Amino acid sequence: EGRSAIEVRCGTALDTSWASIVPSGMLVAVHPRSGVYVMKLDGTGLKTLTSIVDYSVFPQWSPDGTRITIYEGDPYSQARLTAISLDGTRTPIISGPTSQLGGVAWARPDRSGALYFSGPRSDNGNMAVWRVNADGSGLGKIVSPADTYDFTHPAPSPDGTTVLYDVDPQGIMAIDLTTGNVHALGLQGVFPVYSPDGTHIAYVSGSALMVANSDGTNGRTLLSSSGTSVMPPS
Repeated sequence: EGRSAIEVRCGTALDTSWASIVPSGMLVAVHPRSGVYVMKLDGTGLKTLTSIVDYSVFPQWSPDGTRITIYEGDPYSQARLTAISLDGTRTPIISGPTSQLGGVAWARPDRSGALYFSGPRSDNGNMAVWRVNADGSGLGKIVSPADTYDFTHPAPSPDGTTVLYDVDPQGIMAIDLTTGNVHALGLQGVFPVYSPDGTHIAYVSGSALMVANSDGTNGRTLLSSSGTSVMPPS
């Protein structure tokens, strides 16, 4: 399995768009307030999938690589979640508006295509971790961290048994989807994500990109960049 570095650039500015790579070797990227595009990793085969009016729509590939999920609108009111097939066909997943979509920009799928994201509860506005099936059905709350109004960033394990999320001041938490039990991993950071084999967790801590074992042990720095923002791992 190969690895390559992708630099996202708009004019002379770096890291101004969000890019996502699927294992088949296709890159999806966003041109702010213009469109969503796919291309090969060597830059050839550029194709416009759809036009957009938002600055960024946080594209995410489906596990089978057949469609891309995008997030559009205001996270506090008119948010929508849409799937785009590679022929450009749009299929609403959650048409909105709904307050539960507050953090769906950071939605991540499990192997079945179900998406996990954060959004406010309807009763008091505190954030909760939500799950929705790939077709938009089955929207439901998994867990509701106490007294937090900040967006969390849930990420399912490859086997679909555990979901990570970050919350102050506890740090990175793990939810057992079978029992509903929640426990702290002892890692302080945000944007946790599992490695493809589920044995490690990557996350951002301050201006450093970190990695740890999936049980939270052996946390260590992969990249530290003083004074420069580190993009979330994907």
